[in-house]
Amino acid sequence: MKNFTNLIFAILFVNVTAFSQPCLPEGITFYTQEQIDNFQTNYPGCTEIEGDVKIGEYGGSDITNLNGLNVLTSIGGSLHIGFIGMYVTYWNNPLLGSLTGLENLTSIGENLWIMDNDLLIDLTGLEALTSIDGFLKIIFNDVLNSLTGLDNVQAETISDLFIQGNSSLSTCEVLSICNYLADPNGEIEIGNNAPGCNSPEEVDSLCNPVSVQDLRIENIFTISPNPTSGSVYLKFENHDHGIVICNLFQVSGLKVKKILNEQMLSGTHEIEIDLSDLPVGIYFSVLKTIQGIQTKRSQVE
Repeated sequence: MKNFTNLIFAILFVNVTAFSQPCLPEGITFYTQEQIDNFQTNYPGCTEIEGDVKIGEYGGSDITNLNGLNVLTSIGGSLHIGFIGMYVTYWNNPLLGSLTGLENLTSIGENLWIMDNDLLIDLTGLEALTSIDGFLKIIFNDVLNSLTGLDNVQAETISDLFIQGNSSLSTCEVLSICNYLADPNGEIEIGNNAPGCNSPEEVDSLCNPVSVQDLRIENIFTISPNPTSGSVYLKFENHDHGIVICNLFQVSGLKVKKILNEQMLSGTHEIEIDLSDLPVGIYFSVLKTIQGIQTKRSQVE
């Protein structure tokens, strides 16, 4: 019986290692959608690429999605989603509209470069990424409007930060960037983006909630249930304050979630906010209207 148990364990061990292993020490470049679609067939069990990963092609690639890479958990080298190669050769992705497919990627051993992706609106798909261990460069992505997706990167793993030439990018105050600006590890260049992300000072100012002395109005909205381990509901009764902006902040002052962005409200409304992805702790919903500001405390347990 003992020998049989050992045999079963050995078979399971072989199966696990066969389907989860380091691979490609020299890295890999994906030029086409077909290469990405066939990745798991061509490299079975490859979940931890040891070298660089480059996505794109000189003159433009036909890559539309990264779904074939959804088994990747780590990249030992750099990740280039569009990049500058030797002799200043530009590689781009004119058809890539989403980073979905990278949702299991937790670490990058060197640099993260996101460059010249014409249809990329945000960085959703990178939520599992917690460490970069190199510089972060986000440049020349014309319709990128938010850095949502980078929220969980630990700021101390970023060396230098470059966010430049993204003409639609106005929302840069995600948690990882706010934490980095509060305690930078290297060079920072932020500029030539949309208003809201045109300098380190501008982004930093949006990372912090209003001070207590700025509070001027009450009874615009209520929050329930409180405390919660899931969703809360913001209820507006007989609201006539016009355009509303509402964000969720940590006690430290860092913004963790955008709730309403310049939305026109009137009458009675109820808005559900999912807080299940947040760590246990105290948070503040800060609401701004043309008439003033109201803050409400929420507890996640």
